[in-house]
Amino acid sequence: MKVAGWRTILLVLCCASAFYAATDIYLSHGGGPTTIIGQWGDTVAASSVPYHLEVLSIDPGHGADIAGVRPGDLIDFRPNTPLERFWLFGQPPTGRPVTFLDERGANGREATIVPQSTTPVRNLLLTPIFFGYLWIALFAAVIAWRRSDDVQMRTLCLLLVTYAIWEQTQDHFVTSTSLWVLVALATINSLGALAIALWTACAGSFASPPSSARRGAQWICFGLVAVAVAVGLLRIYGLVTLRVDPVTFYSMAAGLPTVLACGAALVCTALAIGAAHGAEQQRAIWSLVPGGVLIIVGFVAEYSQSFVTSYDLAWGMYYIASAVNVITPMVLTYVALNRRLLDIGFVLNRAAVFAIVSTALILAFVLVEWVANEWFSTNHTTSAVVGMIVALGLGLSIRYVHRFVDRFVDRVLFRKRYEAEAALRRFAHEAGFITDRATLLARTVTTVKSSTGAEAAIFTFDDGEAAIDENDPALVSLRAWHRPVDLDRYPESALRGQSAFPMVARGQLVGTLVCGTKADSEVYAPDEAEALQRVADGVGSALGVLGHTHAGSNGSLNGVIADLRAAIEELRGLRRGSLDMPAS
Repeated sequence: MKVAGWRTILLVLCCASAFYAATDIYLSHGGGPTTIIGQWGDTVAASSVPYHLEVLSIDPGHGADIAGVRPGDLIDFRPNTPLERFWLFGQPPTGRPVTFLDERGANGREATIVPQSTTPVRNLLLTPIFFGYLWIALFAAVIAWRRSDDVQMRTLCLLLVTYAIWEQTQDHFVTSTSLWVLVALATINSLGALAIALWTACAGSFASPPSSARRGAQWICFGLVAVAVAVGLLRIYGLVTLRVDPVTFYSMAAGLPTVLACGAALVCTALAIGAAHGAEQQRAIWSLVPGGVLIIVGFVAEYSQSFVTSYDLAWGMYYIASAVNVITPMVLTYVALNRRLLDIGFVLNRAAVFAIVSTALILAFVLVEWVANEWFSTNHTTSAVVGMIVALGLGLSIRYVHRFVDRFVDRVLFRKRYEAEAALRRFAHEAGFITDRATLLARTVTTVKSSTGAEAAIFTFDDGEAAIDENDPALVSLRAWHRPVDLDRYPESALRGQSAFPMVARGQLVGTLVCGTKADSEVYAPDEAEALQRVADGVGSALGVLGHTHAGSNGSLNGVIADLRAAIEELRGLRRGSLDMPAS
């Protein structure tokens, strides 16, 4: 498939994941104080009795507790409709009563639970998990937009977006009054285990070709993922038809294929990192470890619900997943900016940062105004005064906030980039003060290598010793336009590398700075290319001055020699004249 096709598919998946994350946020807060997704007030797991769920824990004072359900009770879901069975295995809509058979020992009775809203504190602690999914989708979209041509980055993008969709479609995060909506979401969730296979595939793309041990671990992981997907699909079939017991595919044993698949993926990750070296090893660590952490923590939070007997601890597992879901994409974004794993400069720059900060600042002041009005129970006059104070505070603070953001962006998010560009621009100025040609060229190559992480070379044409034909196509473009050229557009050129920057002195091309592909395979960002062109300009001017000085020195010496020769000839003439004069 072509790069454009991959980019389209990946961006569509990212948009779908982001839309679903926004939907989850709405389901959690769309009803104001009443959440749309209801809570049973208990946790359940598979029991040893076919077609029965066992109650593990109860939330005191809430739905299940009010209905008289107790830990250890068995729920026979066979009399319920397929829609209600999906609710019993997951979450129901708030306020929708559900009646089921509650068995306690030899006694059985009908119990009716009215699902209640999530408490404000629990909802507040859980909400970041959905913003984490949204962040993951946006980060994956950046990868899709900038690096769809790279297999490793493409696989990482698929890994992130598949994980986000997998977790968002967990039955504890969704609800609906339509059976087919729940069936479709459950099917998507069953396919979400493919995130583990993508994790393994991403590991296999490093230190290629992989060893036989790595290939074996990969195929074991792929096989276990296939079993995990089949288990999920059979569970859906059982819930809809009852022809097979869905409890069998809800037990701890049913989760073992996913557990073992994660273990095989961990082995593949460790072997890939161990086989890689240098910059590739760094890329492997930052590409594989965060994705693995997301998958493992998300799965453990869900898997633990089948054996945790404390209602608060069951919620606590989701709180941990919520924190990891926010922290991990933050770390990935920081690494992408700081270590330049991605060319984020095209997408995230100071203007974007300032826009985000300005928006956040305005929203903060709006919140302050609302709180002040509510706190003081204001009338129209007081409200106007509060509004003026808030507007004044906003106007006075935004300048200082932007100044702080400017320093923060340079020193934290773009620190590596800022330092590298500063080194290039500093050398561009210092180049004019170097008086030795060999030293100038050597320092130029060293500075470019250390600042970009790429190989660099300089070809000069002012000494008549260049080994490149003057009609070389890339050289002709440099001479004609005095602009950097992308050497990939000139495959027949003798200049080998990624970009060539012209060195011009007095309107003449005196050389070119050729920069190769970076160790991390990134392209040169516009600001970085501008800094490299400044280096080329500074070095070109210095070469022009050194050449002129050298030529001027030779001219002066030649003049002195000519004068000496003329004087010698004149003395010889005077001597001959004196010898030819007759004696008196």
